[in-house]
Amino acid sequence: MQSDSESSTGKKENECILMNTRHLQLFKGPFQATAFVAEKSELIQKAFKRLEEQGYSFNTDLLLPDTIQVEPVNERYTVIYRKTRSREAVLTGNQNELLVPENKVNSKWCLSILKAWLQKQGRVHLVLWLRRLSDDTGLEYKKVQVRDQKDHWGSCSTTGTILLNCKLLFCRRSRSIIL
Repeated sequence: MQSDSESSTGKKENECILMNTRHLQLFKGPFQATAFVAEKSELIQKAFKRLEEQGYSFNTDLLLPDTIQVEPVNERYTVIYRKTRSREAVLTGNQNELLVPENKVNSKWCLSILKAWLQKQGRVHLVLWLRRLSDDTGLEYKKVQVRDQKDHWGSCSTTGTILLNCKLLFCRRSRSIIL
């Protein structure tokens, strides 16, 4: 394991970055990040309390979005939850409205429908982006998969399969690319 070797970006492998609006913090692995959160837990609790005093609510129930912004193509969709016979999210006649089958009893089911739609969007927009990137750089790949991953933005296998996280659709397009 090469935990101390540096990549071409200058960042050591197994390091992760935690960002907020004020600063950037570099951690050497998830344990260091967890220790940081534990160390700052009192500060975090005070911040939550202050926000609650300002009227913010931190409901732990699953909240479903009213809108979805797909950054790479600068498209914003209004999400409408309605009883339908369909089992998937579909665009209505108005191309910026996304109709999601409603299930008031099980919001996790609605979320799974939204995730499936997001993966389909990723297969369109992220694959096109990867093709352009491949053409621009001359780097080739054999296969692309788009998934809803929890802790990776993407990866490349030794067989040339590129795996991309569908949540990349929420990231603004970068003008620089680090290889």
